[in-house]
Amino acid sequence: MVLGGPAGVGFALLFAHLRSIGADPSVVINTRAVVSFAWVAGPPLATFIIDWFGTRAVLAALAAVAFLNIVTTAVMLVDRSRTEPAPAPPGGPEGDQPSVSNARTGVMLAVFVALQATNYAVVSIMGLFVTDTLNLDVTWAGIALGVAAGLEIPALLLLGRLSSQISDHLLIASGCVAGVAYYLAMAAVTGPVLLLGVQALNAWFVAVVSGTGLALFQRVIPRPGLATGLYVNTRRIGAIVAGPLISLGALTTLGHRSVFIACTALTVAALVGIRVLARLDESAGVVGRHRLAAPRTVLVIGSRKRNWRSRHYYRPLAVRPLSTGSSGGPEAAPQLIGGFPGVTSPARAASRQGGAVGPAGQFS
Repeated sequence: MVLGGPAGVGFALLFAHLRSIGADPSVVINTRAVVSFAWVAGPPLATFIIDWFGTRAVLAALAAVAFLNIVTTAVMLVDRSRTEPAPAPPGGPEGDQPSVSNARTGVMLAVFVALQATNYAVVSIMGLFVTDTLNLDVTWAGIALGVAAGLEIPALLLLGRLSSQISDHLLIASGCVAGVAYYLAMAAVTGPVLLLGVQALNAWFVAVVSGTGLALFQRVIPRPGLATGLYVNTRRIGAIVAGPLISLGALTTLGHRSVFIACTALTVAALVGIRVLARLDESAGVVGRHRLAAPRTVLVIGSRKRNWRSRHYYRPLAVRPLSTGSSGGPEAAPQLIGGFPGVTSPARAASRQGGAVGPAGQFS
C-alpha cells in the first residue's frame, strides 16, 4: 500500500494534466485508448506465466515492468529539461464553466461506483468462473479479457469521435445497456465460443465507463485535478463494493453465475441514476455538451452542424463579451476569431465557416 498508492496517482495526474492544458474530451478519450493496449497483452501474458512458472513468477514480471517504467520516465524528464516548456493556453472564462452541484456530483459518484464495482467483480472472478463453472483451462480467462481489451481500443476511438455529437448521458446509457446484456449473457454462457463472442459487449461497456465517464467528470467538475481524482477513486471504492458481489459466488446455489445476475441488477440501477443525472443537468442549464448560460451580450461565431437531438445548431467558435473599454467605447476585437489568424471581423469569420453570427444561447 505504501509503494502502490503514490504510483497509482500517476494515472490521475496524466488525465488531469491533459484537461488543464485545454485538451478536449476526444483527446482525453483517445489517450485512454492507449492504456487499453497494455490490457491486450497483459492478461494473456499473466495467465501464461502463472501456467508455466507459477504464481510467484508474476511478481518478477511486475518488477521488470516497473523498472522499464522508471527508465522511460527518466528519459522523458531529461528530454523535457532540454526543451523550453511551451506556455499553457489561456483557460476559458469562469462563467462558461458548469457550476458544481452537490446533488449532481453525488449522483454521478454513486452511478460510477456501481458501474466500477460490477466491472471489478467480473474481472476478479473470471478465472474461477472459467475453471470451476465452465470447466475450461484458466488460459481462457486471460484470452477473454484480452479480447475485450483489444475491442476496447476501437470502441474508445469511436467514442472520441462521437463525444462531440452525442451527449455524455446517452453514451453512458448505451454502455449500461451493453453491460446489462453482457452480464445476462455471461450468466448463461456454456462454452468458449460464447465466452469470447460476448466480449464485444464488455468492450463497449468498459470503454464508455473509462472514456466517456472520465470526460463527464471533467465536464461537470471544472477543476481538472479534483474531477480526475474523484473519478479514479470511484474505481477504488467500487473494488470495495465488489466484495459482497464476489461473495455471492459461494453463498448461492447458482455459484459464480449469481455474481453476473447481481451485476445486472446493479447496472440497471446505474442506468436509472444516469437518467436522474440528465434531469439534474437540464435543470442546471446543461443540455448535451453545451451549457445554456445566463443571457448576456456576446458575439458567437459558429457554423451549422447536424446534431442528434435537434435538426441543427450553431457550433461556437469564438465568444467575447461586448464590454466597454477604459475609454468608454466598445472593447477592441480580438486578433484571433474562430481559429483564423488575422480575421477580426465576425462576419468574415462566419463566412469562412459557412455559418452566421447570432446572440449567445440561441440555436436555429
